[in-house]
Amino acid sequence: MRASIVFALLLVAAPAAAQDVTVIYAPPAPMGPLVAVPVSPGEGPVPERTPASSLAPAPAPTSSSAPAAQTCTTPSPVRFVRTTDGSREARLLHLTDCHGAPDPEALLELSILARPRTAERPDARDLRAHANDPELFASEVRRLDPGLLTRLQVIADHFPGHDIEITSGYRPDANETSRHRTGHALDVRVVDAPLDRVHAVALLLDESGVGLYPTSEFLHVDVRPRVTRWVDVAGPGEPTNMVEVINGRDGHASNAAPLRWPATLDEP
Repeated sequence: MRASIVFALLLVAAPAAAQDVTVIYAPPAPMGPLVAVPVSPGEGPVPERTPASSLAPAPAPTSSSAPAAQTCTTPSPVRFVRTTDGSREARLLHLTDCHGAPDPEALLELSILARPRTAERPDARDLRAHANDPELFASEVRRLDPGLLTRLQVIADHFPGHDIEITSGYRPDANETSRHRTGHALDVRVVDAPLDRVHAVALLLDESGVGLYPTSEFLHVDVRPRVTRWVDVAGPGEPTNMVEVINGRDGHASNAAPLRWPATLDEP
């Protein structure tokens, strides 16, 4: 009887004892690295693989129409010499820029060197007075045609390191049809270069007049709308003595000695 009563008391006290139990939370064990498991075709879509290149920094956007960078090289400077009455005046000039355009400073200096033989070099005051003059740089300095610089650059490129001597430039007292009168012509000599070789190079010039003067050993170069070539064997101060004249792009040549100056050919 006593044993039955004790058992009954234990059953009644059990729920109350459960209320005093403290539950302690234990976090799950750390997970190991994830391992990709291939998925069979029947188990769903296979995710696309991310290319490794997409993980690298994106390159800077480029335009397919943008031109590639090109090297622009300015031609070497050319030394020009003016010799009059035993005096010598020289200037080292960059005739053109790297794109072949005439250099404005070279145009000024070359025009000064090409002044009449009796004219003095202009001073700063004279140059300022003609700053806006379309024809003159100074009182006795005619503005040369910029096309002369590009033509002289062609010749200079074939004879690097050689000075170019100006034997005649602007001549205000020349014949009215002469291009020396308007600053469109120069007579030059490439120092220490065979005249026939210089002449051969000058014959490549388009829209130019090229005159060979073998007796006086110089070459005439001018700017004009069509190709014109001639050979004059007259010496200094002698009347014109043409032995060959070629006019036009295709042109025709006349060979005789002497030749009258053709009506279609301007005075050089």
